[in-house]
Parts: sequence; structure tokens; C-alpha cells
Amino acid sequence: MSLNPVETSAEVFARFCGYISTSFRLNNEELNQQIQSALKEPGRFARGPILEVTLPFKLGSTIGQLINEGVLSAKFKTVNKDALPLDRSLYVHQEDAVKKVVQAERNIVVATGTGSGKTESFMIPILDYLFKQAEQNTLTPGVRALLLYPMNALANDQIKRLRKLLANNPEITFGIYTGETEEHTQAALEKYHRMYRTNPLPNELISREQMKENPPHILITNYAMLEYLMLRPADNVFFQGRYAADWKFIVLDEAHTYTGAKGIEMSMLLARLKHTIGSLPGELRCILTSASLGRGREDAELVAKFASDLFRDEFTADDIITAVRLEQEEITKSSWGRPDPKFYKEIHEWITGTGQEFSRLHRILAENGIPAEQVETFLVNAGEDINRALYELLRGDERIIKAITLLTEGPLGVADLASELFADSESAEESTISLIELCNQARPRPDDNPLLPALSFLC
Repeated sequence: MSLNPVETSAEVFARFCGYISTSFRLNNEELNQQIQSALKEPGRFARGPILEVTLPFKLGSTIGQLINEGVLSAKFKTVNKDALPLDRSLYVHQEDAVKKVVQAERNIVVATGTGSGKTESFMIPILDYLFKQAEQNTLTPGVRALLLYPMNALANDQIKRLRKLLANNPEITFGIYTGETEEHTQAALEKYHRMYRTNPLPNELISREQMKENPPHILITNYAMLEYLMLRPADNVFFQGRYAADWKFIVLDEAHTYTGAKGIEMSMLLARLKHTIGSLPGELRCILTSASLGRGREDAELVAKFASDLFRDEFTADDIITAVRLEQEEITKSSWGRPDPKFYKEIHEWITGTGQEFSRLHRILAENGIPAEQVETFLVNAGEDINRALYELLRGDERIIKAITLLTEGPLGVADLASELFADSESAEESTISLIELCNQARPRPDDNPLLPALSFLC
């Protein structure tokens, strides 16, 4: 069941007004009435819902293509396809990050937005390095990549991704070492069974005992635990001895949190780490990720200086990876016109309904002013993939083109957008909501961005 933003916005505001009137009630009823009137004055305390949209990221090569070009190891073909499909296009900024690390051997900062695939930007180069070591029979136990997170919740989220990603690759080991990690394997196994109702993968090291005996290739922890590990002689197996000579990557997630005193502490900790493992300048690949570091290319020099100061290693403006988004013209195509306003609600009801008879679908299309050529194409595509059919149809809809134009210029209220798209139609807001929901569903392939991506309703 979809969420109606107008009704939800009204309900949220009604509850807010109820809270104010009960929590701050006065003895003077006339004043209470004046407060209620002021609260309910249109546009004074609430102006929602508001629509906001960003254009999708530009697509680049697929992993399969990078394998064929010799950039990536052919062992990527063995990775769990559900987690990392070979035929799914990477974003341009992901491809740029991979090539800078793998081919140019550069340190990078991935300064792209939320939902931009920052994890793949560093995980693909790490896996490529491990796969190539496996091909050369040099993949011995020992940390190759350290993933540092500011909090355990983020570290736990990453370990879940690795379980899925490396389900078919037992030669690559990984583990999470935090305050929650059990010392002994039997206790860790019992805890794992309680939490997940299954056995761990053979390549997931779940106890401190296991990780000290055979340090994982990918070690996940937080910065506080890293300092703790470096202080304890019992944990020096990660940093010194026969398992400590193969370090290659240090990844710092949420890098924007390391400013001020905390940033100085992290810089000193990283310097100690590099000294302890005997790393010379330029030997490690240092990677930072952040969704809010800098304002794009204009701040590349400042971000590079921040990264250089933090890691005490070389970063240049060219090492800063920023998002590349599609232009509006690359999303839409030539307009075929605009359908009757009721079309959006009717087609949305057909898609979300239980009985999707194609005869009814044909009537909806024919009776609402959709040109015959678009009707025929839609019906053919709908039989295979309804989302792709929607995408091909709607990106030529004059109203959708106008909506994308308006929303990329800035946020708009639902009422304002409805007025722009449907003029004085009595069902303008209802049609607008249906239109937006259809656009969020419309996409050329399951893994691609919707026609109106990252769209949110704000109250």
C-alpha cells in the first residue's frame, strides 16, 4: 500500500497541533483559541508536503567490461551475482575510483552523495587485489585491507554486505573485531546461531581467537578498537610478525567526522599504524569516503589537503572522486504529448491491483489519449517488465518532462507542482501523487535509477 503524502502530511501536522495544545495549554481559553488559529494559518507553521528530486548518477562500464579490458581480475566472475552482477553498469564515479586505485595506484577520496555506491568504490579494488594474489598463489593469512568505521552499527552493516558478496569465495577471509566480538570461538558460534539462526560462512572469522590465529584478509573495526588493539601485545599479530607484511588498504568511512581534536587523534593513530606495520610513504592505498565532504569539484583542493593531513600521505585534487549526474536531456526524450489527467491514477491502480487484465490495461491506454504507437510499445514491454514499460512511456510524457524540469530547479510543494502540471483540474493533487509514484516505479532495468530518482516527500 502506497503512502499518500498529502494525507500523511495533514495527519502529522494535526498531531503536532494536538501536542502543542495539550502540552502548553493556558488557563485563558480565548488565548488557547488564538494559538490554535495561528497554528492552523496556511503556510505559517507547515508548508508540506514538499517534493524534492535529484538527477540520477551517470552510468559507466560494467564489471564484465572492466574484466575484458584487463582492469579487473577474471575471478570477479565467481562473485555472488546477486550482490555484484557482472552486467550491471557502475556509476561513472565508481569506475573512476576503481581505475585510479587499480591502475594508477592512487589514494582517493570518494566524496559522493548518499546512495552513490561508495562501498563498491573501495571494495572492488580490494577484491581485485585479493583475487590477483590468489591467482599468483600469494594469498596467505594476514590483513590486506582495514575498514575503519566511526561506530559499530556501520561496521555491522558492512559485515552483512561481505557475507553476501563473498558467499562464493571461501579463499577470501573477513571478520569484524569490535567490543562485541567474542574472545572464544565456541561462544562466538553460539551467539551467531542465536542472532542469525544459521552457520557462519567458512571464510567469516567470528571470534578474536580465530582472527589472532589466522588474521583475516579484510578486517573491520572502529577507530577506538584499533587504538586498543595496537596497545595490547596479545593483538600484535595483526601488525607485526609473519602476518603483518602484506597490508595494502586502509579505508576510512564517514571521513567528515574526523575534524578538530578527533581528526588530530585519528591522524596520529594512522601514523602509528603505518609505522608499526613498517609501511613507507606511498606503499598503502589510503581511501576516504564521505557523503558530505566538500561541495563537489570546487572544493577538490581543500578536500585533498584534508585527506593529506589526515593520512600524512599524498592526495591531489585529481584524487577526489565526485559524483557525475545525468543531464535532464539524457533522461527524457521527445514528447509524444500528454494524456488525460485521470490516466495516472487509473494506470497506478491497475499496476497495484490484484487483477491485472490486459484488456483493461488496453482500455486505460486507449481511452486516455495515449498515441497508438506508444500503446503498442507499452503493451509489448508490459508483458515482460511493467517497470521498463512505464519508463519508456513516461519519459516522453510532456507532463513528466515538465515535472523533471521544475523539480531539478528546486523543491516544490505538491500543490504548486499540481497547479503547474494540471492547471485547474479538480483532481490535480491526486493525479500528481499518482504521477510521482509511477515515476518512482519506472526504470529501464531492476537495478537502475527510477525516472524521478531520490525523490522525497517532506512535510
